[in-house]
Amino acid sequence: MIQNASVMAARESDKRKLQMIDIARMAGVSTATVSRALNGSPLINAQTRQRVMELARSLNYTINQSAKSLRQGVNRTVAVVIPYDQKIKQNISDPFFLAILGSLADALTERQYDMLLSRVDSEHLDNIAALYDSGRVGGIIVIGQWGHHDQLNELARRRLPFVAWGAQLPNQLYCSVGGDNASGGQLATEHLLGLGRKRIAFMGEKSLPEPEKRHAGYQKALRKAGLKTDPALYIPSSFAPLGAQEALRVHLDRHGLNFDAIVAASDLI
Repeated sequence: MIQNASVMAARESDKRKLQMIDIARMAGVSTATVSRALNGSPLINAQTRQRVMELARSLNYTINQSAKSLRQGVNRTVAVVIPYDQKIKQNISDPFFLAILGSLADALTERQYDMLLSRVDSEHLDNIAALYDSGRVGGIIVIGQWGHHDQLNELARRRLPFVAWGAQLPNQLYCSVGGDNASGGQLATEHLLGLGRKRIAFMGEKSLPEPEKRHAGYQKALRKAGLKTDPALYIPSSFAPLGAQEALRVHLDRHGLNFDAIVAASDLI
């Protein structure tokens, strides 16, 4: 027989209260003192805290961190959302994602926060709000804008607490953090120009926010070198490796080998 969830939760709560009473009786203190000791209150001296902690361990008593957060009105879990684009199908195994997830996990751990990893269809970013509305998380980090600037602005209008990894865009209502994409594109192009290359192709999808800024940096470097941007040297490509291979095949079929270097808009390309 399936028991009502609220009844089961109440029984678990009663069990925990009995355990706390047991700890208090064995330690010769009040249940309030046990609660403060287990929560690290500075009002409890070190000797009493140590005795309570040892008794709690002997009874396999652990603090329910979720319940504690609810009581204190603080949620110490942050969702990291990587939107999933059905066309691009970029995987979390992408080295960029792995590197940024590792850095986020380290930063959150240092501040005693937990990380919840989630994937959401990039066409329905409004589903991100459910993570916060349900009380599962206290804030959200979205990795990438994916050309859905308007959706993110709408979430900002709803006062959803989130930050996006990405570029700064016109009429932006939300906070974004990212690299200096324009300078990156310029530096990459200048490096190739310094090697004597003259027919430099740009490979990426410049309709997306970050590649667009990298392309702008690429164009700036060419202008500084007295070269014009040649539309025949633009190779539209997704970030997925197989997509990039196919994009290059298509370009070579149409234009032949008309370049002597490539500025790629991502590591995977």
